[in-house]
Order: sequence, then structure tokens, then C-alpha cells
Amino acid sequence: MSTFGELCSQFLSMIFRVCKNASRIDFIFDSYIEGSVKDSERLRRIKKTPVLYSNIALESKFPKDIDSLWPSAANKVKLEQLIKGYLMHHFTAHPDDLLIVVSRIVDDETSTPTQSIKNGEVFQHPDLDTDHEEADIRIIPHAVNAVRQSCMARIVILSSDTDVFVVAMYFYHLLAAHGLAELWLRGGVGDNTRFIPLHVIAGKVGKPVCEVLPATHALTGCDITSKFGTKAAGIKAQPVLYLKDFGRAHTDVKDCVQNAEKFLVQVLNRGNHGIETMDRLRFSWYHHRKSMTITDLPPTSYGTEGHIQRAFYATYIQLNCLGDFSLNP
Repeated sequence: MSTFGELCSQFLSMIFRVCKNASRIDFIFDSYIEGSVKDSERLRRIKKTPVLYSNIALESKFPKDIDSLWPSAANKVKLEQLIKGYLMHHFTAHPDDLLIVVSRIVDDETSTPTQSIKNGEVFQHPDLDTDHEEADIRIIPHAVNAVRQSCMARIVILSSDTDVFVVAMYFYHLLAAHGLAELWLRGGVGDNTRFIPLHVIAGKVGKPVCEVLPATHALTGCDITSKFGTKAAGIKAQPVLYLKDFGRAHTDVKDCVQNAEKFLVQVLNRGNHGIETMDRLRFSWYHHRKSMTITDLPPTSYGTEGHIQRAFYATYIQLNCLGDFSLNP
């Protein structure tokens, strides 16, 4: 692969191969906005100094060192715009009964709307032009639209991201109420490719557990929060008891913060219900555990509150992705 045009061609070939029996394909892109709540995480992931591209076109040479391309948000936006333009041109020039939906792309300077193509005709979709940065969350409005407008009974999401799993599990019952029968998550590559039946898992764990998965995920560590315990410990720490209102609109944030702290104590304290605050947990560990140093202690209640508020914001965005999600972080 020597040019970005070859990248686009190979990408489309892969999509045709993976989605050969599909009647609708949605391509959903991230947005990159200055001052994003994800900025600190993106900086942490940078391993190399980015090489900034003034222009990315089909004939542009593909970089030998791909790791120098990804750290730049501007490069990613240019690549997204190139792929979107390539898709729009291909499906306009080659009319097909297959419905193609290409999401909005937003950065600090430009914005391209959500569009669809069928039989060579282009349509606009202002109802899908959401302001969400993450494609992980934008998947849900597209899925709802596919079920309501295209009467889809089966949806397969191509992603290996835990955030996608969590938010899809949360919204499965809503999608099922509108007629969706099967919701699958396709992850991995090559021999490690797996199809995960979210509709089966959601039926086994039950709706109450599905409804607290976003809160559990954000509190134990997601793209914009620090790791806090483990996911397994979070599931075992009675999240339905502590987190049923966490991240929801019109809820008492102070009560949510207190209950979330109790939950996180249980995540770290292996189910011991005699302690309810991080300060008390620190005291208990320091005095009753052997070889305990200050670096081994959990954070203070004051320090934990900032983590909880950030997790509340992350959860709120996910839970309210189909409506007004404005919340000052």
C-alpha cells in the first residue's frame, strides 16, 4: 500500500467482504474538538511526535511510519474527510440498492453533515447530526434510526471497544422495544474475530444490570477516567444497589456522589460492607494491613470525588445521547 487512495480501496473491499449480506451500512466517524474532555487521554497515548499533513488526498503517499500520523487530530480529520468523500463518490457513481449512511464529521474549523446514498441518490439526515465527539456514542442514534426508519431486525456493530459494548448493552432494551431482534458486536481480527450476541447477554443479566453498566464502566475506568479497581470487582460490588440513578438527568448529584463512593469502597474492599467512605478505608488499611505504605493506600474521599464527578459526566453523555446531553463538565 503506497497511497491513501489504495488505503481507501482496501478499506471498501474489506467492508464489502464483511458486510456482504447487509441491506444498510452506517459509517460513523469521531469528531475532534479543541478543549475536549478526552484531551488528557489523547496526550497520554502519544508515543511519537506527530507529522502534520497539510493535505491528504487519494494520490498522497502513505507514510512508512504510520505511528507519526495518528497523534495529530488534524490528520485524523483529514483522513476521515478523505474516506467519506471516497465513499460518497463510489456509491454515487455505482448506484446500488444498498443503503449507505455516512456520519457527520466535526472539527474546530469544518463540519460535514450526515448523508445517505441509495440507488445513486443522496439524502440529508439532520436528525443524525449530533454533537457527540465519540463514534462510540454516535452509534446509538444511528442504530435507533436503522430500527425505526429501515425496520432492521438484526444489527451488527463492528468494534472491539469496551465503551461500545457498554453503551450498546444499555440501549439494547430500547432497540428491542422498537423491533430489533438481534444485536451483535463483531470484534477482533483474523482468527481472533468473535461475534458477541448482546441480545443474549442482555437477556441473561437482566435490564437492571444493563442500566448500570455505563456507570460501572466509567467509575472503574474508561477513556476519560482513571482505572479504579477492576471491571469484575465492579460487577460484584452491587452496582444496581448503588448506581441506579448515577449519570441520569434531573437526579440529586450529591446523593449520586455519596452512593458512588460507597460503591467504589466495595470495589476495592472485596465486599466488606462495614466501611462506606474512602477516608475510613484508608484508615482501616493503614492500621490493619501488613506492610502498607502510603503509595499502597486508596485515594482520599476528597480525591475520589473528582473522579466520581468526571465519571458522572461520562455516564451522563452516554445515557442522554438520544436527546439533550448538554452538561457543563
